Formats: sequence, C-alpha cells, structure tokens
Amino acid sequence: MNYRIVWLDEAEEDYLTLIRYLRAEYGLKSAKKFKAKVESITKRLEQHPHSSPKIGEESVRKAFVTKQTSMYYRVLDDENEIEIMFLWNNRRNPDDLPI
Repeated sequence: MNYRIVWLDEAEEDYLTLIRYLRAEYGLKSAKKFKAKVESITKRLEQHPHSSPKIGEESVRKAFVTKQTSMYYRVLDDENEIEIMFLWNNRRNPDDLPI
C-alpha cells in the first residue's frame, strides 16, 4: 500500500528556498541533484514510511537528504499519509529544532 505525501507549507517553503540557494550559489546541476535526492526519498517513503528513525516521542521521523540537510516527517497511518513537516540544515543547533 502506498502512502500519500503531503507537504506542509513550512516544508514546501524550506524546499523552494534550498533549491533557489543551490541554484544561485552552486548552479543548476547542484539544484537538480538535490531535487532528485528529495524525489528519491519521497518515493521510498511512499512504500516504506517507517524506514527512517523516530526522533523523540512524537512519532516524528528524520530522513537524511544530504550531509547538510534532513527531512522531518510524520506518518499518519490511519490516513495512509506522510506529512513532510520541514527541511533542516544539519549544521544548525539541534536544540533549535521545532519539535
């Protein structure tokens, strides 16, 4: 059974900001590579939503996109949905995570 991916507004904004940044600083090729990694992860999550480790007690999970970026999501089993909550720069202080 496939789960449906739902991007929350914050996650979508984070994603678009990262794509624009990568394109401006490192070129189109780098932005496309990042986009492909995100697409690969979301396709994997559709099939295997519980494949990434849980973070804390809130059933939030963390998927690594790159060494610098992680994707935080929540699995809503009752609705067969995955909520992409936000993307996080791994170089930031983990104490600042909004979860």
